[in-house]
Amino acid sequence: AVLAKGLVGVVLPVAAISLFLLWERRLVRVLFRRQFVGAILLFAAVALPWYLAVGYWTKWEFLHGFFGKHHWRRFQEPLEGHGGSILYHPLVLLATFAPWSAFIGLTLWHSTGARAWADQSPAGGRTSDDRLSAYRLLWCWFAVWLVFFSIAGTKLPNYMLPAFPPLAILSARFFVRWCRGQLPVSDKRFVVGLVFLVIVGVVVGFGLLLASGALSWLAVPGFRVPELLPWSLAGLIPALGATIAWLLMRRHLRAAATGAIAFASVAFVSVLAAYGPVVVDQYKIAPAVADAVCRAQLDRDIDIGCYGRYRPGLVFYTQRKMHLVGNDDDAKTFLRSPRQTFLLLSEKAWERIRHDLNHPVQIVDRRWDLLHRRGVILVTNRSTVAVRHAKGSHSQAATP
Repeated sequence: AVLAKGLVGVVLPVAAISLFLLWERRLVRVLFRRQFVGAILLFAAVALPWYLAVGYWTKWEFLHGFFGKHHWRRFQEPLEGHGGSILYHPLVLLATFAPWSAFIGLTLWHSTGARAWADQSPAGGRTSDDRLSAYRLLWCWFAVWLVFFSIAGTKLPNYMLPAFPPLAILSARFFVRWCRGQLPVSDKRFVVGLVFLVIVGVVVGFGLLLASGALSWLAVPGFRVPELLPWSLAGLIPALGATIAWLLMRRHLRAAATGAIAFASVAFVSVLAAYGPVVVDQYKIAPAVADAVCRAQLDRDIDIGCYGRYRPGLVFYTQRKMHLVGNDDDAKTFLRSPRQTFLLLSEKAWERIRHDLNHPVQIVDRRWDLLHRRGVILVTNRSTVAVRHAKGSHSQAATP
């Protein structure tokens, strides 16, 4: 985790475990165990050599950017426009944990206080203290991730993924106890969860319908993915599962009702996960722009820049460094380079600078940026005639 993500890979797990041990009054005892010292030395032996090597070979510039910008600044302030209020991650959690978030209120309520203490252990000789410790560990794990990223300046939906396992375990435990009749949950309260399950399906189905552009009077300007229209019917899956679960629950078949909910949830998520990314991927800017650069490239050594909005995906798809251009004058200077350069900018920015360019500039590609709802243009500082001539005589243009 530390090799992949830096200090976050050790700080958050250590914070969660330390909070748990402090709650259990075992922190000091663990800190002075020789196994703990050995773990620290083993951790250092694995993680430190790579950081020392990359720091040395980049004259410590990599470490300065990695820890200074992508750790400290990312925590202090929103970077690359990824900000939000303190409620951002709680709301994202409800959306991304769906459809199980329909029962999140019942799950969390019955995982605290006397209700957690009353959990009857399965066979295996576990004591009530063991059961309570399990709940405490899961709560510390979940709370540390939620609180840390809620107060962080930069926010992205995927930051909360490590909080899913404890929440999933608590949810599973709630359903097991409910099936066994170990919880004082009235049928009316559980039906409320089923209603929320139906609402999840309705909201997702309506959202896909809206995103497809079928509801023109409600459509978001510039955002339309017609391929999503048939998949708006996926919203019926949770509603069907909730209906079957309600019928089974009325016959006191709680295990069967839970099975219906689980089957509908897995089917719902599987349908969306299998098709949704495929549809959205064809609207991504970075792969198309990288392909356009490859087709129009004349020289082996080129420069690629972004004006206004940095697009990290271009680094991956072009395998080249991206130059971030900050204003109109820098854009003009960038396109006056003696090397072949490519610049990705908005249509509005292009209209501002195109008349002040005193040398031929070719428009290589035009795209509609679905996410930011604006047109973008890829230009190069080689003339249209030169590019066409090269295309006809040198089909083996170097790839970026």
